[in-house]
Amino acid sequence: MRVFAVAGTKKDLGSVMDMIHNTIKVISENGENMLLQTFDTQELVE
Repeated sequence: MRVFAVAGTKKDLGSVMDMIHNTIKVISENGENMLLQTFDTQELVE
């Protein structure tokens, strides 16, 4: 699955990215989280 997002500001984009990552769950048959490591969205606004 690939997710695309558009936002008006970097801060808004960070919020959208956090919301997506906290909402979508991809779990393997062994019960392991299969999502990639979380991106530190605070780096967008610094």
